[in-house]
Amino acid sequence: AHSQYYLGKLNALEADVKGQRQADAFKDINLDLKNITQAWYWALDQAHFTLADSALETLTVFCYYSTRGNEGHELFTAAREKLITTSDNHFLGRLLNRHAWLKSEYVIQADSIEADLDQSWAIFKQLDDQRELAQVLLARGYFIIRIYDSIDAAVQEFERAFRIYQELEERFYMTILLGRIGYCQRGPTAWSDYTQQSLALALETGNHYEALSAQGNLAAMYANVGDIVSAEQFFREARATASKIGASRDIYYTSNYLAFTGFLRGDLDQMKQYLPLQEDIVIGKVGTTLIAATLATRALLAAVSGEIEISEQLARQSLELQSNQRTELLAYWALAMVSMERDKLTDANHWLSAYYKQPNTTLYPGVVTRLLPVASLFLARCG
Repeated sequence: AHSQYYLGKLNALEADVKGQRQADAFKDINLDLKNITQAWYWALDQAHFTLADSALETLTVFCYYSTRGNEGHELFTAAREKLITTSDNHFLGRLLNRHAWLKSEYVIQADSIEADLDQSWAIFKQLDDQRELAQVLLARGYFIIRIYDSIDAAVQEFERAFRIYQELEERFYMTILLGRIGYCQRGPTAWSDYTQQSLALALETGNHYEALSAQGNLAAMYANVGDIVSAEQFFREARATASKIGASRDIYYTSNYLAFTGFLRGDLDQMKQYLPLQEDIVIGKVGTTLIAATLATRALLAAVSGEIEISEQLARQSLELQSNQRTELLAYWALAMVSMERDKLTDANHWLSAYYKQPNTTLYPGVVTRLLPVASLFLARCG
């Protein structure tokens, strides 16, 4: 009865985790998560696979959006071990493609994902189950883009999955796929068109997590083409959505970007307003990339505020962490400003030119447009 109640509850919440009650449904699941986990393992031990299968979709969506990839991986691995000696291919196939989706998104056991997808595809090709074949295509797209970083190959899988879900009128997965197809576009117009469609459908269906993803991607796209005003608008919308659903990582992420755009416009008040509190940015609570970005942005703020020693310390701490090129740019700029304040023009020249000359630099063109004239002045003065 215990297992039937909690797994039955997950089944009943499937529409909610995909729709208007998404945030409330996730809160309900979080509150019952210990009991749900126990119910899952009991159902597996008793070979009640139909019961477990009925909860699988909700459990997958919850783990995917709630950054519980590791927990989902453990639950699904336990189920696969129990299914080895059974003939329940339908549950196995569904489990394989959803497990592959989670493993791709969270980069877990990457070397096992392709085999899972191939096995799931074979099962549902034989059963002629279009819905599950679309699920395999979606997961394969994630696998290709997350593991191989090949957007051209990934978009083909996403587009095939989208056509099937469109025929099935499955708007939840249509929303996800429109966003991923948009992300794979090389031109800003197509990127914006697909992502705006994803955002509109997400807002219509109540999928706040996909709305957040679309808002963040649109903000990045506008920053990419140099439209800082529109970028800030979508970063603010994304931050509001993240606050609504309690997505702390995304609150920090969008806050950092708003602090950065404040720097681009010379708005120190905005930098101070949006920089996350230092005590919130610690290893274990957020990733090292976000920590590095916050340190670099704080270094810039310290430099323009005349706090030279603090700026240098923060910038060097940022560069010691795994980050991305945008973060490195901020740290190098902070160090260049520190060198300028100390009248060490050769050092300032080193920090700026070293960054722009490094191989495979992929800066947002809009950011380059705004920064290069200032960089030229620095470099000219540095001789």
